[in-house]
Amino acid sequence: KSDVNILVNMDDVTHDVFNGSRGDEAIDLTIKFLTSKETLGIYKKITNGLSNPLNLGAYIKLLTGLESNIVCALQWGDFVALDDYNSDGKKYQLIIRRQVCNDGSDYSGFSRREMYRKIPCSSELTDALLTRKKQILRSDSNNPSIINGLSIVEGTDELVTNRVTKCI
Repeated sequence: KSDVNILVNMDDVTHDVFNGSRGDEAIDLTIKFLTSKETLGIYKKITNGLSNPLNLGAYIKLLTGLESNIVCALQWGDFVALDDYNSDGKKYQLIIRRQVCNDGSDYSGFSRREMYRKIPCSSELTDALLTRKKQILRSDSNNPSIINGLSIVEGTDELVTNRVTKCI
């Protein structure tokens, strides 16, 4: 299966990730949780293709637990360095300032600053995001000041569509 098929409906994950479609079987009304084997399989699929924006979005979702509509709204300006006085290396965080509307047609900012969230990035996620950011800067010859307004998942400043939101 393609990487995109593996990532489809991560919000409503079922065993079809590895076993194909459910066909005519009855659909459970219970919430499905990933087994360790399924999580590891998805993790390997995602990390083998982090240059694909959809995989990067799924990776952010998997490591942070953020919802798809929030991951799709992240911009490079939301990925910021922190001063950590207890460490030699830089630490990073994602600042959640907006989300994609449920129908995927527009972005919705939060009405109050208190609604913003700050999500710490693990060193693994930080490395993946920094690598992708460098790739975008090299390939598109983007001005570093312009990249902050670009979407992390899409790599462009175009509005995220409903299709992309559902793919992650």
